[in-house]
Amino acid sequence: MWRFHFTGEDLARLRFEASPGPVMESWFALNVMARRRPGALFEPWRRSVVVRDSLRLLGGLAQGVHPLDVYTLAGAGAHVEEGLDRLLGVGAAPVRAELDSWGQYGDLPSWSRLLPDDSETRGHFAAAVRETHTALLGPYRDPLRAHLEAEVTARAGVMARGGAERLLSTLHPDLLWRDMTLDVTTRFTSRTLDVHLNGRGLVLIPSVFCRLPLFSYDSFRPDDAPVLFYPALRDPAHALALWGRRAAGAPQRAGTLGALLGVTRAAVLEEVGQGCTTTHLARKLAISAATASHHVAILRDSGLVISRRQGGSVLHLPTPLGLALLNGTLSGPN
Repeated sequence: MWRFHFTGEDLARLRFEASPGPVMESWFALNVMARRRPGALFEPWRRSVVVRDSLRLLGGLAQGVHPLDVYTLAGAGAHVEEGLDRLLGVGAAPVRAELDSWGQYGDLPSWSRLLPDDSETRGHFAAAVRETHTALLGPYRDPLRAHLEAEVTARAGVMARGGAERLLSTLHPDLLWRDMTLDVTTRFTSRTLDVHLNGRGLVLIPSVFCRLPLFSYDSFRPDDAPVLFYPALRDPAHALALWGRRAAGAPQRAGTLGALLGVTRAAVLEEVGQGCTTTHLARKLAISAATASHHVAILRDSGLVISRRQGGSVLHLPTPLGLALLNGTLSGPN
């Protein structure tokens, strides 16, 4: 168990990042792929993935209880190339430290020993990460981003209404807040590992593929706030919205949907197909929140959309019928 010790200053510096970044999220996804039974929430996604050589190469660093912490090496850049550039440029010592740390929980592949000092191996590694990201996350890029945006919006609402203590008390079942400490259940060790934040605060980062809360700390940047990743996919309805959505780049049916539903309502259904809040919907389509709510209500009454309260926001998701309409798989009577 990790036990985070907070001061009032740490609570004031508690903050969110929108996502772990494409490199770390790919690593979490690799960890899910490496499991024999990924769980019902991830099984539809896993069936859709084309396994490439890069997944086999990197899988050895993603197996076990948790994956290699590449967040401290690649950061949370918005684009995979940004993360890979940092990964290629980081010094040998941080890479070696992360490998040594991960080696406590699993056997390191022999080739990984060359990563700290050999530029050619580092280049092959970065290329494999790029291909892995394309295979595992590429088809779902927009739905994943929308889901994490909705998660952060909902949690920010909880903190705005109930404060940081309310947020930490409700963030995840494996987290226990009491007496200015946050206990994080972990399967890595039976000991209690105390982490004193000492005014640095804590960064909370939701991840779709992270399966349990994970702590990340960069020993080469001790003044930076530690990071706690936590699972942001826990609801089967959310999984349906993510994996049931057609892959990016699939043939668009905007004309057909527009003729059936009307242009604006069709656009609303397209956005809801990725999972979104009313605020996101209004901003994306440049319409008022009231207009967005009106269109969602009509789609909901028609059985195409469901709405679930998530903290202070309402997340709109497609029903199976709505997904079938979006994907062009709606079949008529036999």
